[in-house]
Amino acid sequence: MKQSFKTSKLYYGFPIFILGYQDQNFGHNITTCSSSYSLGDWLVIGVGAEENAADQIKHYQQFTVNIPGEHFMLEMEQAGFISHREKLEHLGLDYEISERTQAPILKACLVVLDCQVDRIIEEDGICHIFAKILDRLADPELLDDKGHFKNDRFAPTYFMGDGNQRVYRYLDDRVDPMGSFIKKARKKMTRAELPERIETERLVLRVRTVADAEDIHAYASLPEVAYPAGFPPVKTLEDEIYYLEHILPERNQKDNLPAGYGIVVKGTDTIIGSVDFNHRHEDDVLEIGYTLHPDYWGRGYVPEAARALIDLAFKDLDLHKIELTCFGYNLQSQRVAEKLGFTLEARIRDRKDAQGNRCDSLIYGLLKSEWEVD
Repeated sequence: MKQSFKTSKLYYGFPIFILGYQDQNFGHNITTCSSSYSLGDWLVIGVGAEENAADQIKHYQQFTVNIPGEHFMLEMEQAGFISHREKLEHLGLDYEISERTQAPILKACLVVLDCQVDRIIEEDGICHIFAKILDRLADPELLDDKGHFKNDRFAPTYFMGDGNQRVYRYLDDRVDPMGSFIKKARKKMTRAELPERIETERLVLRVRTVADAEDIHAYASLPEVAYPAGFPPVKTLEDEIYYLEHILPERNQKDNLPAGYGIVVKGTDTIIGSVDFNHRHEDDVLEIGYTLHPDYWGRGYVPEAARALIDLAFKDLDLHKIELTCFGYNLQSQRVAEKLGFTLEARIRDRKDAQGNRCDSLIYGLLKSEWEVD
């Protein structure tokens, strides 16, 4: 339960800025502020009604907001603590005069706003200054080649605290695009699901169950199937049952992978192989894998099954890319990848296979745009 606490003020985090303005007494001047908010082309700042800055802005109706980084903290504090005198020359600050507002622009501040007063509301000793932003200025290093702001390169200092103590807080370079957390949450909530059964010209692809354990064990126990696919031969039927009941569904749940399919030749009900997504590299990038009983090699069943799964995944799962990994000695898998239109993207030399032998690992990729072109 939250607890009420007594304080004369609470600053829950406002970027510090240096207010630049024309001054009837000193020509141009500055002071430090932290109370502001901006929405669209509007800016609202708060200045003490008895301060010189309030009087000068009332008179000239224009000002600049100069936003420093933490490298400018000494000058920022001096601009706030020194009063009743000219500060720009006194502090030796490098500045220029804005052509639009005739207010000072500090060269050390990476972002500057040129502002025109719209109205001022004075209440309880505070001038609430409503202004229109006439121009936004930024150092070129904060803009990309399209003129967009580099959010991760700008780190204003924040003013926080209560009536007991005020402090400065600093930003790091972490950024997340707006909406990214909702997008991630939706992807987590949405299970990657495909139909339980699909058909091709010669095959039926259906979700495997424990009842298929004996059929699957018949080929998953063979070294010539298991080792090229990256796993040791399944020793016992009980091991296969455990895999189907626990390991496979738990992996799919953890990585949000669709169930994948067993491969059945039409007119039979025997699982002779499998085609799956076995790894999620990114939200929209999955890795495909496949196995097949040696009695059925050379008939084109794996490309036919994989093609159906790829087509369905690009359409129903909105994938951007599908990857495929195989060992350098697995020529059959390489031919399947080529038939399906995958591009060899990398050769990782001297990896170890499931037997501990050194071999190259090949990584293939297929983009959705390439599949749609085909």
